[in-house]
Amino acid sequence: MAGTIHHVETSAADIEDFDPSRDKLDLGGVSVHNFIVVDTPAGVGFMNPWSGQTQVLQGVSLGQLTVDSFVPIQNAHLQQDLSGALAWEHGVTPEPNIVHARSHEVGQVDKVAFDTATDVVDMRYYGTREQIYLTDGPEGAILGNQGTGQMLVLLGVSVAELQIDNFVFHAPQVYEDRLYQQLGFDSIPASQVWNRSEVPTAGTQIWPQIAGPGEPPVGETGTTFSVAWDHGSHVELAFDPAADRLDFGWFKADNFSVSEEAGSVVIRIAGNDQSYTLTSVTLAELGLHQILTLDAGARELWQQALAEASGVAPPDGGHHHDHDHGDDHGDDHGGHDENPGDPEPDPDPDPEPDPEPDDDSPPDPIDTPPEDPDQDAPSSGVAFVDYAVSDNWGSGFVADVTLTAGDQALDDWVLTFDATFDIINLWNAEILERDGDQYVIGAAPWNADLDSGESLTWGFQAVPGSEGTAADNWAVDGVVLDSDAPNEPNDDVPAPEEDPAAIVLEFESSASWGSGFNGNVSLQNTGNVAQSGWEVLLTLPHEIDSLWNAEIVGRDGDVWHIRQTDWNGEIAPEQSVSFGFTASGAEDPSWVDVQWLG
Repeated sequence: MAGTIHHVETSAADIEDFDPSRDKLDLGGVSVHNFIVVDTPAGVGFMNPWSGQTQVLQGVSLGQLTVDSFVPIQNAHLQQDLSGALAWEHGVTPEPNIVHARSHEVGQVDKVAFDTATDVVDMRYYGTREQIYLTDGPEGAILGNQGTGQMLVLLGVSVAELQIDNFVFHAPQVYEDRLYQQLGFDSIPASQVWNRSEVPTAGTQIWPQIAGPGEPPVGETGTTFSVAWDHGSHVELAFDPAADRLDFGWFKADNFSVSEEAGSVVIRIAGNDQSYTLTSVTLAELGLHQILTLDAGARELWQQALAEASGVAPPDGGHHHDHDHGDDHGDDHGGHDENPGDPEPDPDPDPEPDPEPDDDSPPDPIDTPPEDPDQDAPSSGVAFVDYAVSDNWGSGFVADVTLTAGDQALDDWVLTFDATFDIINLWNAEILERDGDQYVIGAAPWNADLDSGESLTWGFQAVPGSEGTAADNWAVDGVVLDSDAPNEPNDDVPAPEEDPAAIVLEFESSASWGSGFNGNVSLQNTGNVAQSGWEVLLTLPHEIDSLWNAEIVGRDGDVWHIRQTDWNGEIAPEQSVSFGFTASGAEDPSWVDVQWLG
């Protein structure tokens, strides 16, 4: 019997009625760089590692989920990381001389004896590729995650004593995201890339029949205290550092200060005669995972304060600046094989790497020096930007940014600009970083490369609006654009011809059991401009029992009127979206017809 598909969004309300023995989760098109699975006392959560916003499955632990608990996961890297964390919760057989690093257990600290001559840290079950750091602590080297607060302490070992041979990864962590660089290593031998074939892949079209073997969460939930403007108030909080959190919303770093006075943490709101005191709680008792903030500068302020209090050097940002835009996508866009033939983990004989990687593998970074940051920059004709505000209602606005490649092609472009507004929604691009007023924007998987003269448009929604929409100091791939005409394309560069979005529809039956079947409809954009919004008519002489990645508008006899959801209305050029359904009755694909409405 089919259950319910619940849609996951980190900023949405918690899900309180999830049944792990029959329901499924749809993660949508979220990127691994903005999403991480976490196990909390209240239940498994899905967190934005940059803001701390988390949606929780109340009363359900990660271990109670299975690979069938998820519809097919669009983002391949997210699928890999989630599969690793899920496999850990279902049980990993201990092996001698191997210590496993994890990121999904919020606030957990593991302290282990470690011999650099014989032991390795296994990263293959690590649940994220962001905010990882390796630094010296009072008791030994700390491998930690800023977003979740989970740490692995290698007792009596300093970072200087650790070599790359003390770490092992699975292939995509190395070939596609270069996690070893976040740990401070410039290269990695193939012997440290281990197989992970025993890890089942999360995301199927099969409905769960039973829950996973994990225990339910303990159910101990803390309190989230909101920091708000309240002139003249001085509040003492009964804050439990083991369970509670602080939510700063959009407070910026220059709006408040953090200090420790007489054994209590004091937060002062600048110029507002206002404070919050965490009575008898010291900074050393807090972790960054307990701080919710939507402003990057405020998060950095807390990071510095906590690092100084703990005596641990603050990690270097934790963000993967060598982000490989072209590889952060679903399986249909390529990417390195999860199991490229590297040996199983056997620390006794030296593993033999596969000498011939697949032809479509990304360039091999193994044993190569890092890129020279001082290499010659492209010429000033590298690109042109047109920035236009399309709607402004005072409290917010919408803007479009058109990027045109100049006298040479752009490969995995990165765009930076300065602005005081806060972007709250983004499409056809992603925010790689925000440092104060500077935004760093990266390509989406489908628009990473631009030929000379070719253009793309991405857009965003931001707050506030009114007169605060200015954006300046534009740069592409580190090259500052001409200040005389930063937003005007070169007239000599021909505008690309637009081929209107042409949508190709395809129906297929994915499963059948006599009394019912699952169907899937794909919509592929074969043009070179994006299709915004879509609707189809599905002729189907069956009852639709459940539907995912679409909405039913209405029905007239055997004809079902179906449209996009909030998250998949945009179909980029040469890309596709799909929706699926479960129907009652015997399967006969010849009965099914799909018509495009636009």
